[in-house]
Amino acid sequence: MGLALSEEETFEGTQVDHHTAEDLQAFVAAHASRTDLLAAVAELAETAMDPQAKAGDGLRRAASLALHVAAEMERRVAEQASRIAELEGMALFDELTGVLNRRGFLNEIDRALAEARRHGSTGVLIYVDLDGFKAINDSLGHPAGDEVLRHTARILRDSVRTTDSVGRLGGDEFGVLLTRTSWKDGLIRAEALERRLNAASVPYAGCIVSVRASFGIQAYSARDNGAALLAGADDAMYRTKRNRSELVGGPRAAA
Repeated sequence: MGLALSEEETFEGTQVDHHTAEDLQAFVAAHASRTDLLAAVAELAETAMDPQAKAGDGLRRAASLALHVAAEMERRVAEQASRIAELEGMALFDELTGVLNRRGFLNEIDRALAEARRHGSTGVLIYVDLDGFKAINDSLGHPAGDEVLRHTARILRDSVRTTDSVGRLGGDEFGVLLTRTSWKDGLIRAEALERRLNAASVPYAGCIVSVRASFGIQAYSARDNGAALLAGADDAMYRTKRNRSELVGGPRAAA
């Protein structure tokens, strides 16, 4: 937006000559990239003039003040935007374990499926449910259960690639999203992760708490949607709980 001034224009009794107008236009133009409030500069220049000042002095003071205020507003807006981004990031992570929360994990599923539709990539979703978790809370207290949850999250997070995602879906349930992998490779990795987690233990208050978990695994491709994918992995996990002998699930039959 430009601030147009004629060669001779009067603001509250102060006459602005040709050179003053050019100077002010140059001054404003030089700062245009700092603010989108040039309209405010023009308004202040009209209303904040000192009639007793030399021609152009009041205009320059008003424009300088307006630009200063605009710069301060920009700084505050930037700070607020940074804080909002920080809060939004926090809203995607589980405070207890540090991994993604359900909302953040579902976002990653949506992102992975969008990539699958664009590039034809495939992957695997693992649903993890801790066994006997209520008994841990009942016998040792919730702080012990919290430590088991943190330990589980660390194992899952340390066992995947940076391109994969780990999230706490709620309570004692976790999700692991293995992107850009085949069903065969995903199954191998899921079985290794199941062995590692089920061999883990957590020392707490002089006790050794064993970690036990049931896994469900579901492959995904471009034709899947997030809700169905998560439901399929969840169902596979419950079948594993009932079976306890092997991971179940698999590639879906063609529609």
